[in-house]
Amino acid sequence: MDKKALAKYLCALLLFGLNGIIASNIALDSYEIVFLRTMIGSVLLIVLFLAGNTWGLFCGAMSAVMYSFMVTLNRKAKEITGLENAVIQLTVSFLAVAVFVGFKQAFVIDVPREAWGWILVLGIVNTGIGCYLYFSPLAKLPVQTVAICGYLEPLSAVVFAALLLGEKMTAPQIVGAVCIIGGAMIGELVKKRNTNSSLS
Repeated sequence: MDKKALAKYLCALLLFGLNGIIASNIALDSYEIVFLRTMIGSVLLIVLFLAGNTWGLFCGAMSAVMYSFMVTLNRKAKEITGLENAVIQLTVSFLAVAVFVGFKQAFVIDVPREAWGWILVLGIVNTGIGCYLYFSPLAKLPVQTVAICGYLEPLSAVVFAALLLGEKMTAPQIVGAVCIIGGAMIGELVKKRNTNSSLS
């Protein structure tokens, strides 16, 4: 397994887990926050990457339809680089939310001055950089690892909320956290056993 790719993927999941913490400091509706974060994140990645081809755009857009297709297409579309993939995914997300916000309130968003710092952190770090770290290693990681490690995002969100916001973890949340960690460990052990069996 590519350890560098796995590290980038895990960093992205932890960044996404912090989204709720940062958003809790922004006095806007959730769809307005999503609109602003995807817009800022898209601009960041487009600035970093100013070249996308037709086939790459098509594969990137189609991979966003649902999670399972996203993982499969990212693994198969090896000619699409990590940054190109992230640009496609995030920009398509922004355009979808932009259509909704445009119809709902004609892009009029009253952002409190004190919220701009948090919005920029959410858009640049948690969304722009987070999406790059998330999508760039997918083609290098086994599908099983992506699926299992993907649960780190909701797990970290609950843990961060408990540690940083003082929210209490309920019994079902604790059980869920144990199941997630246990499932990840069992999945890795089974994969290693299968690998060793095939080599012997």
